[in-house]
Amino acid sequence: MVPIDNPSRENVVVVAAAIFPQTARPGDAVTLAVRFRTAIGWHVSTVESADQTGPAEPTRLDMKLPAGVSPDGDWVLPQPDTCVDAMGRRRVYTDDVTFRRRLKIDHRQSMGTLVLQCTVSYQACNDTVCTRPVPLELRPTLDVIDRGAEIAGIGAALGNDGEHLVVAKILPDSPAAVSKAINVGDRILAVGDENEPPVDLAGLKLAEAVNLIRGAKGSTVRLTLVPAGKDDSQARVISLVRGELKLKFFAGDLLEPGSKAPNLEMIALPAKTREKLSDYAGKIVVLEFWATWCRPCQDVMAKFQTYPGKYPEWRDKVALIAVSIDDEQDPAIEHLQAKGWDQTHNVWVATDAVKDFHVNGVPTIYIIDPQGNVVDADHGVDIPEMVNRLLQNKK
Repeated sequence: MVPIDNPSRENVVVVAAAIFPQTARPGDAVTLAVRFRTAIGWHVSTVESADQTGPAEPTRLDMKLPAGVSPDGDWVLPQPDTCVDAMGRRRVYTDDVTFRRRLKIDHRQSMGTLVLQCTVSYQACNDTVCTRPVPLELRPTLDVIDRGAEIAGIGAALGNDGEHLVVAKILPDSPAAVSKAINVGDRILAVGDENEPPVDLAGLKLAEAVNLIRGAKGSTVRLTLVPAGKDDSQARVISLVRGELKLKFFAGDLLEPGSKAPNLEMIALPAKTREKLSDYAGKIVVLEFWATWCRPCQDVMAKFQTYPGKYPEWRDKVALIAVSIDDEQDPAIEHLQAKGWDQTHNVWVATDAVKDFHVNGVPTIYIIDPQGNVVDADHGVDIPEMVNRLLQNKK
């Protein structure tokens, strides 16, 4: 963590930068995260404050990227607050916020450690005063490994309970299982790679958190976690060495909207008959990837069952398919029957199918248009809003 360069205000704002994943291969995408932690009663100006008059300076982030690394999109800005301070009523950033920007590594990039230079300029204010503008030089690093090198993990499958990222499953014989220091239901608050500062997971998508945890085989990852059933005062930090895993999940981003959906091979449950995604050509298809062991999946699946009754106009136009990624078919069948989840079309898929759809955690939702193209993919999608929009566009 890097304090602001202002001795009289040294505890007002703390700024840090990190790249996740910290280890990547040529052709991969990574994310630069710049985090501001502001003391109570203080805030920093937003980018849009550049139009304000007076001494208040807007927040600015400038990058100097090494050869072989290029921006892959604009800065993703946090949601500002509105407050009244010494400059009047303004939109500002308070508390704990993170700016993110996606970067792309050239597929010809050679191996080694790359240093990114990020200059952050900002001014902190409270109700009565503003500090002088403070520029900071942050130098996060990125390790580029051989394209054929293995990206390893710790063997903890993550889920999202709506508020927190939680451990949904521990893979047997994995670093997480051997350590006995992490358990199903634990909440993960932050992830640190080797000697890099920890990155707070608040506001991160599931895929971003997964990328933070994964890295080069033999490297160390530090997790700040809260044991299941405990509050944040019980948080602790554990260190695990990443190891080889027989991953069921894909190590990367979900399929992009507009891309052609793979022709998923499925086993219908409970009949155990074979079918393919192409069997549903001409319909809007909603795929809900889930697992019996995934705690966050249970509420999502229960809600999924209500859609046929709520939206009878979807009949014959929309296929609602619940896709189990359990290791075996029978546990999924038993779980579906016990829950009474029979309003959707239920199927099971093998590991290859999970990876074809780039499923990097569960629950994951894909919405596919009648032409077989991905419309949306995320770990949380407003299914009715998206489906109804597609139906409206067909008229």
